[in-house]
Amino acid sequence: DGVYVSKSDLQPGDVLIFRDTSNSRIGHVGLYIGGGEFIHASNSRTGVIISSLDTSAYQKRYVCARRIL
Repeated sequence: DGVYVSKSDLQPGDVLIFRDTSNSRIGHVGLYIGGGEFIHASNSRTGVIISSLDTSAYQKRYVCARRIL
């Protein structure tokens, strides 16, 4: 759902979509909060955290962003 958003046009509230750690399918999502950061539930141990999109793990797994209107 929503519309495609290029990484350079991200706005707070955009949904970020990432592949799983094996890069075989969609496995993670987060919400962009601005300043190159997003909020997401990292795992059950750490819970909800804020991460940078510049982190190499997330750069490699990033698929796209969608803006839900």
